[in-house]
Amino acid sequence: LYHYFPQKADLAVAVIDGNSAAVFDLLKDFAERDGRGRVLGYYDAMVAHQTEFARQNGEWPGCPFGKMVATGGEEPALRDAVERWLEDMTGYLQEALREIHADLRPARLRALARQLLMTWQGALLLSQATNDSQPLRHGRSITARLLEETPGA
Repeated sequence: LYHYFPQKADLAVAVIDGNSAAVFDLLKDFAERDGRGRVLGYYDAMVAHQTEFARQNGEWPGCPFGKMVATGGEEPALRDAVERWLEDMTGYLQEALREIHADLRPARLRALARQLLMTWQGALLLSQATNDSQPLRHGRSITARLLEETPGA
């Protein structure tokens, strides 16, 4: 393995990049939906994935991006890879939000997109910590409410 990845950080970056590619492949499944449908469709697909993983393995997987940062967060290459994923997801969410809230300024759309990411990451962490799906269900409800509100218009 170290033949292909000379340092541990190189392997971690490859895992993050691979997971990021998988997420964006999944997002293609929702491309024909409206903005709300794209955001909630992704959320529902990820909840289904997390639930199936927990059913098969007896524990909630949580977020691979968060796990990588937690275990090697001081590595600049690792932080850069996670930041690329966060920026890509923020952009995806901003586009979906622009359809829902066309009247919001770009900075407000970005802030709302980051709130959605924080909600998702928090739900993943709490589901993993409690080994329970309830935080994911609550996170979806919060996400749906955030999509309906027009904060700071």
